[in-house]
Amino acid sequence: MQSDNKRTVAEKTSVPQNMAEKIFHLEYYFNLLVSIQDGEEIGCEIKDDCHIDFTKRGKAKLIQLKHTILTARNGSPKNLTSKDVDLWHTVSNWIDLICDENDNRKLEEDQVRFINDTSFSLVTNKVIEGNSFLTLILDYTNNKIDIESIKSEIKNLLNTEDERSVVDTYILKLLNKPNTWLSHFFSKININSNNFYDIRDATLKKLKERFRLSNHFVESIYDSYYSSLKDLVYEASFNKAIIINKETFEKGLEQCVLKYSPEKNYYTLNADSEIPSEVYKNFAEQVFIKQLVDIKAIENEGDILELTEHRYMANNSFSRWEMYEGEIDNVISFKKERRTHWQNAFKEVYNRKNLAKIEQVTGEERENLLIDLGQECLSIVRKKDLKYGGVSLQIHVCNGHFYWLSDIPEIGWRNDWNDRFEPKK
Repeated sequence: MQSDNKRTVAEKTSVPQNMAEKIFHLEYYFNLLVSIQDGEEIGCEIKDDCHIDFTKRGKAKLIQLKHTILTARNGSPKNLTSKDVDLWHTVSNWIDLICDENDNRKLEEDQVRFINDTSFSLVTNKVIEGNSFLTLILDYTNNKIDIESIKSEIKNLLNTEDERSVVDTYILKLLNKPNTWLSHFFSKININSNNFYDIRDATLKKLKERFRLSNHFVESIYDSYYSSLKDLVYEASFNKAIIINKETFEKGLEQCVLKYSPEKNYYTLNADSEIPSEVYKNFAEQVFIKQLVDIKAIENEGDILELTEHRYMANNSFSRWEMYEGEIDNVISFKKERRTHWQNAFKEVYNRKNLAKIEQVTGEERENLLIDLGQECLSIVRKKDLKYGGVSLQIHVCNGHFYWLSDIPEIGWRNDWNDRFEPKK
């Protein structure tokens, strides 16, 4: 077993919390997970209260949570004072993490490199007005004060030598660092002071919007996933780290949706975005991409990959739903609905007035008009809300269905699309 003095600071940093803090930490962690993106891994009580590793960029964000249920006489949360022991303990932990020799950061240059690749966030519902230390940090990041001035002001927080406290030892640990080190460190600290009593409501809102969940079941789904997070925290007390990526989160959330929602069959899985291997050989040869290029609706190569994922997410999820027993009515209704949405948009754009304009112009002027009208048609269609079995689909999946139809192609954006693209055999 690895001895304690050989463990990294990240491995050793795990302090007990009171019940209110523990609940808030878990709710905040859940809130972070709902916004998780590809290439991110979010941990709980490992490097900090929460942390985000941006694996593709080699960056990280450490998040320290300072939550209180104690209030002042006026009902507002307690102040976070300039010499708050928890605040300075956090700063001390960050310093230890940065200077961790067991994580190959003995040299100052390695420490500065780590600082530059990391952001240090303090999230608190405590009142920070009047906290001179945090005010100094904010002033420094806003270029209102130089490094010598901030050091001088921090020194003023110290008690006299014969009255030194634990907090004073933390302050001295900070002040003993070189100016260059401090300038990098101070510039990477950010402070988020807010009233986080409604963290659950904020997470419920994000869940509902991102995954298009019904109001009737979103709270049950929230409670189910929250319960699974609590189980993970219990396991973490037995040295099992909690680190979750996008795929793991979505799989776990899917299980909760399957338990509670009648919409379960129509939940879009992360795996649905899988693109056929033959498409990878030449994305630009897809008919729906050619149609978008025709109306100058592709800005860069990154758009092509993203839109292709949406196209196949629609295709693959719909193919999966079709296999469920008793889906024939939903399938027929949905196919009719999505085509009707396109037909209505197409007729709205290519009305008698616009068709007359097309006939009156030639050459480049005609081409530019067709591009403008095609973009207008696409814009209208992209705003359509498609429902399958009475369930609203996520907007990128809705768009994916129209990309799919324009890839076959059964629909298009220019009024001459049918002449320009042959149906697939």
